[in-house]
Amino acid sequence: MANPLKKWWFWSIVFLAGLVQAVILAGPGIRKHLYERKVTQQEREWLDKATEAVADGTTPSQAEEWLNQNRFSDVAYWLAQQTTERTGEPAVESDYSVVAGTRQLSASGLLLKPAWVELSFHFTRDGKQFLRVESRIKR
Repeated sequence: MANPLKKWWFWSIVFLAGLVQAVILAGPGIRKHLYERKVTQQEREWLDKATEAVADGTTPSQAEEWLNQNRFSDVAYWLAQQTTERTGEPAVESDYSVVAGTRQLSASGLLLKPAWVELSFHFTRDGKQFLRVESRIKR
Protein backbone atom coordinates (compact mmCIF):
# COMPACT_ATOMS: atom_id res chain seq x y z
CA MET A 1 0.00 0.00 0.00
CA ALA A 2 1.29 3.49 -0.94
CA ASN A 3 2.17 6.05 1.68
CA PRO A 4 -0.55 8.82 1.62
CA LEU A 5 2.03 11.44 2.66
CA LYS A 6 3.65 11.14 -0.78
CA LYS A 7 0.43 11.77 -2.73
CA TRP A 8 -0.14 15.28 -4.15
CA TRP A 9 -3.88 15.25 -3.44
CA PHE A 10 -3.27 14.68 0.28
CA TRP A 11 -1.07 17.76 0.53
CA SER A 12 -3.54 19.76 -1.57
CA ILE A 13 -6.30 18.96 0.95
CA VAL A 14 -4.04 19.84 3.91
CA PHE A 15 -3.06 23.14 2.25
CA LEU A 16 -6.69 23.97 1.41
CA ALA A 17 -7.83 23.20 4.98
CA GLY A 18 -5.10 25.48 6.38
CA LEU A 19 -6.03 28.25 3.95
CA VAL A 20 -9.71 28.04 4.89
CA GLN A 21 -8.84 28.16 8.59
CA ALA A 22 -6.58 31.20 8.06
CA VAL A 23 -9.34 33.05 6.19
CA ILE A 24 -11.91 32.25 8.88
CA LEU A 25 -9.60 33.46 11.67
CA ALA A 26 -8.17 36.55 9.95
CA GLY A 27 -11.28 37.68 8.06
CA PRO A 28 -13.02 39.69 10.82
CA GLY A 29 -9.79 41.45 11.79
CA ILE A 30 -9.05 42.45 8.22
CA ARG A 31 -12.63 43.62 7.73
CA LYS A 32 -12.48 45.76 10.88
CA HIS A 33 -9.14 47.26 9.84
CA LEU A 34 -10.51 48.22 6.40
CA TYR A 35 -13.66 49.66 8.01
CA GLU A 36 -11.64 51.77 10.47
CA ARG A 37 -9.44 53.05 7.66
CA LYS A 38 -12.51 54.03 5.63
CA VAL A 39 -14.12 55.85 8.59
CA THR A 40 -10.88 57.71 9.38
CA GLN A 41 -10.54 58.76 5.74
CA GLN A 42 -14.12 60.08 5.71
CA GLU A 43 -13.45 62.03 8.91
CA ARG A 44 -10.37 63.64 7.34
CA GLU A 45 -12.38 64.53 4.21
CA TRP A 46 -15.05 66.29 6.28
CA LEU A 47 -12.39 68.16 8.26
CA ASP A 48 -10.74 69.27 5.01
CA LYS A 49 -14.10 70.44 3.59
CA ALA A 50 -14.85 72.41 6.75
CA THR A 51 -11.37 73.94 6.81
CA GLU A 52 -11.73 75.02 3.16
CA ALA A 53 -15.16 76.54 3.86
CA VAL A 54 -14.03 78.88 6.62
CA ALA A 55 -12.17 82.15 6.32
CA ASP A 56 -10.88 84.68 8.84
CA GLY A 57 -14.22 86.51 8.88
CA THR A 58 -16.38 83.42 9.43
CA THR A 59 -19.05 83.89 12.08
CA PRO A 60 -20.78 81.30 14.27
CA SER A 61 -24.01 81.72 12.28
CA GLN A 62 -22.13 80.98 9.03
CA ALA A 63 -20.59 77.87 10.61
CA GLU A 64 -24.03 76.74 11.76
CA GLU A 65 -25.40 77.34 8.25
CA TRP A 66 -22.55 75.31 6.70
CA LEU A 67 -23.24 72.39 9.05
CA ASN A 68 -26.96 72.45 8.22
CA GLN A 69 -26.30 72.68 4.47
CA ASN A 70 -24.06 69.61 4.68
CA ARG A 71 -26.76 67.64 6.52
CA PHE A 72 -25.14 67.60 9.96
CA SER A 73 -27.56 66.94 12.80
CA ASP A 74 -27.65 68.02 16.44
CA VAL A 75 -26.13 71.38 15.48
CA ALA A 76 -25.57 73.36 18.67
CA TYR A 77 -23.89 76.56 19.83
CA TRP A 78 -22.41 76.93 23.31
CA LEU A 79 -19.76 78.65 25.39
CA ALA A 80 -16.89 76.51 26.61
CA GLN A 81 -14.00 76.89 29.01
CA GLN A 82 -10.65 75.17 28.81
CA THR A 83 -7.87 75.02 31.36
CA THR A 84 -4.37 74.31 30.08
CA GLU A 85 -1.74 73.24 32.58
CA ARG A 86 1.96 72.83 31.91
CA THR A 87 4.71 71.84 34.30
CA GLY A 88 6.44 74.87 35.77
CA GLU A 89 3.88 77.33 34.34
CA PRO A 90 0.67 78.72 35.79
CA ALA A 91 -2.64 77.28 34.56
CA VAL A 92 -4.18 79.20 31.68
CA GLU A 93 -7.95 79.41 31.37
CA SER A 94 -9.55 80.34 28.08
CA ASP A 95 -13.16 80.91 27.18
CA TYR A 96 -14.41 80.31 23.66
CA SER A 97 -17.61 79.60 21.79
CA VAL A 98 -18.27 76.45 19.79
CA VAL A 99 -20.63 75.55 16.97
CA ALA A 100 -20.75 71.79 16.44
CA GLY A 101 -22.75 69.12 14.65
CA THR A 102 -22.65 65.40 13.94
CA ARG A 103 -23.10 63.36 10.79
CA GLN A 104 -23.29 59.59 10.44
CA LEU A 105 -20.40 58.12 8.45
CA SER A 106 -21.45 54.48 8.41
CA ALA A 107 -24.24 52.26 9.55
CA SER A 108 -23.71 49.31 11.83
CA GLY A 109 -22.85 46.04 10.19
CA LEU A 110 -21.95 42.54 11.20
CA LEU A 111 -19.55 42.98 14.15
CA LEU A 112 -19.06 46.69 13.29
CA LYS A 113 -20.33 49.67 15.29
CA PRO A 114 -21.84 52.70 13.53
CA ALA A 115 -19.64 55.78 13.35
CA TRP A 116 -20.34 59.53 13.32
CA VAL A 117 -18.09 62.49 12.71
CA GLU A 118 -18.41 65.49 15.01
CA LEU A 119 -17.18 68.77 13.56
CA SER A 120 -16.71 71.74 15.88
CA PHE A 121 -15.94 75.30 14.85
CA HIS A 122 -14.20 77.27 17.62
CA PHE A 123 -14.49 81.05 17.98
CA THR A 124 -13.50 83.64 20.55
CA ARG A 125 -15.96 84.07 23.41
CA ASP A 126 -17.71 86.97 21.67
CA GLY A 127 -17.88 84.98 18.40
CA LYS A 128 -16.12 87.68 16.39
CA GLN A 129 -12.92 85.78 15.55
CA PHE A 130 -12.62 82.29 14.12
CA LEU A 131 -9.99 80.12 15.86
CA ARG A 132 -10.03 76.57 14.45
CA VAL A 133 -12.02 73.54 13.25
CA GLU A 134 -11.74 70.20 15.00
CA SER A 135 -13.17 66.78 14.22
CA ARG A 136 -13.50 63.49 16.02
CA ILE A 137 -15.07 60.13 15.42
CA LYS A 138 -17.87 59.10 17.77
CA ARG A 139 -19.16 55.58 18.29
